[in-house]
Amino acid sequence: MSKLYTVIKVARFYWDAITPYQVHSPFFYAFIKEVAFNNKHYYIFDKIEHLKNHLKQNHELIEVKDFGAGSKVNDSNKRSISSILTSAAIPHNKAKVLFHLVRHFGCKQILELGTNLGIGTSYLASPSSQSQVTSIEGCPNIFKLATHNLNQFGFNNIRLINDEFSNAIENLVSENAVFDLIFIDGNHSYDATWKYYSLLKSCHSNNAIIVIDDIFWSKGMNEVWQKIRSQKEVAASIEMFDLGIIMMDKNTPKKHFSLVPYLWKPWKIGLFPK
Repeated sequence: MSKLYTVIKVARFYWDAITPYQVHSPFFYAFIKEVAFNNKHYYIFDKIEHLKNHLKQNHELIEVKDFGAGSKVNDSNKRSISSILTSAAIPHNKAKVLFHLVRHFGCKQILELGTNLGIGTSYLASPSSQSQVTSIEGCPNIFKLATHNLNQFGFNNIRLINDEFSNAIENLVSENAVFDLIFIDGNHSYDATWKYYSLLKSCHSNNAIIVIDDIFWSKGMNEVWQKIRSQKEVAASIEMFDLGIIMMDKNTPKKHFSLVPYLWKPWKIGLFPK
């Protein structure tokens, strides 16, 4: 993917994006306040970020089996734990969105494609001990690391699966599993992401929320995101820069929009006339 394509798509996102002041629907205003830009601090954030800081100092090399589009930072099959964290672990600002989605919408059955080192998994599992998180990781060595990391928190609501995503999803479908929050963060390619979305139609609830990470990672990822959000079964979609969120609940107000914080567009917060 050319850098020019990325610049054009990001510029288009910014141009089209609205701020919270331009949202009038009570449903989406609550989403913005409670999920998108909720700055309330929870003690579990400190524990997870402490683990991240510890992993940043770990330069041990492990062999990585990559099923996806690879890393933009390191294409070697041997990578340090610190580089895996830097290149693939979800950053705090996006992880908080996952945490608040679970908390605000009361999600009980959660599926994550791409455990990585378990950072995002921790944010998904921590809002409620009544929720159940199923997380899939393809690489055996990263799976072992994630298992070790998550055991440090004492979670008893996480099921980890070491398998290729498509195989794991098909097995979950055969188990009649049904999820109300799905986070797709792995194999950043058009074909794979579309395949996962298609397979997941058989195992998400009618009011499911599906989150797709890195929607500007490549031309293919942006194209498949646009295709998914345009599907007739999708009630609403929200772009939060490179995080895409779709809502399947037909009672959700029909709306598709891109969202940025107030200060990204200061003329949209009431300080300046239009």
